[in-house]
Amino acid sequence: MNVLVINAGSSSLKYQLFNMDNKAVLAKGLCERIGIDGRLTHTNPNKEEKYKADVPMKDHADAIRAVINILIDKEWGVIVSYTAASTLLIPSSSMMKLSRQSRLAFRWLRCTTRQT
Repeated sequence: MNVLVINAGSSSLKYQLFNMDNKAVLAKGLCERIGIDGRLTHTNPNKEEKYKADVPMKDHADAIRAVINILIDKEWGVIVSYTAASTLLIPSSSMMKLSRQSRLAFRWLRCTTRQT
């Protein structure tokens, strides 16, 4: 099972995608400057370099979309397919910062990851 853990701050969102079967970190990253101009930094452990891009993020929902997009990206992502819901752990204080629409966006998380 894969678990996406999110820690949402007032203008940032950190994430890590774990494979709970072997406790491996599949991907991690940071969305910063949410509500200002937005910046995404993503790390795929199978790559030597980090992905960095300016991504407009007017709110946390945009940040979550940016995370989903990079996780499924053909070059930088680790998710090949996704359906239904899986497990998502978000600290309750972070969850309060997310809109209902953002919380509903997490239902896609049952996923198949790329084999390394």
